[in-house]
Amino acid sequence: MLLSASVIKLLPGYNVSCSAKGARPIYTAIRWNSTVLVNTTAVKAKTQVNVQGNYTCLGTNKYGTGKAEVTVIFAGIRSEECIVCLISVVAF
Repeated sequence: MLLSASVIKLLPGYNVSCSAKGARPIYTAIRWNSTVLVNTTAVKAKTQVNVQGNYTCLGTNKYGTGKAEVTVIFAGIRSEECIVCLISVVAF
């Protein structure tokens, strides 16, 4: 299930957070393109973004996998831009 905006703007070096909800144990991962950046048993994962591109948050448990995908582009600081973003996934 896609739960977030498809494009976010932030500055290089800022963090993208990913949280998953569902029956435990639950595994949370963040991928950039096809490279796994974070893989944890915690319900929340975060990673520093230094490269523009496609990021995927995955939440997996015994019932299946949920994912949210975003494209990160770098931007200057403006009040209307997302500086720290949160991606949420619900896995049942």
